[in-house]
Amino acid sequence: MRGTNRTYSALGAYTFTVWATDEGGNVGSRTGSFSIASAPPPPAPAMAMAVAQADGSILVTWSAVTSGSVSGYNVYRATVISGPFTKLTATPVPVSAPTEYVDGSVQSGVTYYYVVTAVDASGNESPNSPHASATVPATQPAPDYTIWIVLGVGAAAVVAGFAFFLRRRMKKKP
Repeated sequence: MRGTNRTYSALGAYTFTVWATDEGGNVGSRTGSFSIASAPPPPAPAMAMAVAQADGSILVTWSAVTSGSVSGYNVYRATVISGPFTKLTATPVPVSAPTEYVDGSVQSGVTYYYVVTAVDASGNESPNSPHASATVPATQPAPDYTIWIVLGVGAAAVVAGFAFFLRRRMKKKP
């Protein structure tokens, strides 16, 4: 009897055929198949929110995934609702950390769209969460009060001078 052993580790579907010959020289075969699949990816976070902060950043928060085997979360950003979305997290945000991410690389006046995915220990990634969006308001220059202060001081001086003039004038009259 002669045999062949082969190890398959790559994900995918495989087909095999086994050939056999008996002592009488009769040949027969059977075909079979098998597949190697990874575990299904975890479900997506059900909700994401994005809120512009006073410091000019955007805080992204999401709902934790409570089913499946989740080891972390990836956060993605785009400037149009349809994407493409760019991954912001170099490594997934661990499940032991708060479900939030601060995006400090935003520009004022631009609307950003965010999605979050759940990741399992094997690196399987969920579909995207529903998107969330936020815009950091465009900054307004501080008003220039200098001219008003000068005008105010000038007006006060004129009023004070006029009052002094009136008092002196009224004292001179018999």
